Amino acid sequence: MQCPICGAPAKHLAENADGLAVDCPRCGAYLVTDSCLNALLRRELEERAQALATARRLAGPDEVPTISSIAPRPWWERLWRRR
Repeated sequence: MQCPICGAPAKHLAENADGLAVDCPRCGAYLVTDSCLNALLRRELEERAQALATARRLAGPDEVPTISSIAPRPWWERLWRRR
């Protein structure tokens, strides 16, 4: 499988009711909830990396970072998308 954050080859650790567990050589181990996965994949690399950085910051010292939500884009970015 490919890492949902950076696109590198990654290990699919598990898929359960909570979401998708990934172990990437670049991004490390993390979990993405099912409710957030599709929104995450539609974002640019910078936004996906920021979501993981936020999850890492919020995770406890022995917790796996979990991406459970994505901040909505400002309205002007939805109108003028980068191509």
